[in-house]
Amino acid sequence: MRNSISVKISGTEHILFISDEAKFLKECLTGRIPAIALCGPDTGFMPYAAENTEAVLDDPDFQKLVVCRTLGIPMEICRTKRLIIREISEKDAAVVREIFKDGAETGFTDPFKGSLEETTLLLREYCRYYYDMHGYGYYLICLKETGEPAGIAGLKSGCELGYVIKKEYRRKGYMFEACSAILKKLSSDEDIRVCVDPSNPAGLCLAKKLGIKNISLSDTENPHKVSD
Repeated sequence: MRNSISVKISGTEHILFISDEAKFLKECLTGRIPAIALCGPDTGFMPYAAENTEAVLDDPDFQKLVVCRTLGIPMEICRTKRLIIREISEKDAAVVREIFKDGAETGFTDPFKGSLEETTLLLREYCRYYYDMHGYGYYLICLKETGEPAGIAGLKSGCELGYVIKKEYRRKGYMFEACSAILKKLSSDEDIRVCVDPSNPAGLCLAKKLGIKNISLSDTENPHKVSD
């Protein structure tokens, strides 16, 4: 059995298949075609599955999630007065490398530092699995007025906040605005921790301004070692 429905995302229609045909589902998985498997003994492994077609039709959020994850479309997290905060996608690989080139801010140590191809592959896996598995992650901070990416911020390991911003956008309050919105959206700030490079007074100042109490200083010779 094979059905298809149309899912609209940002004004664009996408086709989403619902099927219990193992061979077809495997082709969808290999070809990155949005598909949901109907649970059965012979459907094989699929990242997204449902008990029946009605369950899929009754859940538009699930439909959108499957299409976005399969096609690498970033989902918007929230908006502030000046910013749009959205998921990072594999198409942002060049942007991510550019942001990191300007240097990391407090507590941001994820390895988005490889070649463009390596970064693309890493982001593809990150987007397809990390957000759904943990319910949070790192996000791209974009200027609402122009859409220009200004930085990256978010949570890792449950409650550790990290952030990095391009040089030209520092000292404008963007990262405070973004982190405040992310913490409000995703977590209780009393559980948040930050690891700060001692040579980064701006990062320390931001952590304190955000009201974070659990702040550690990293060892500059050994970035993985921290002290209170």
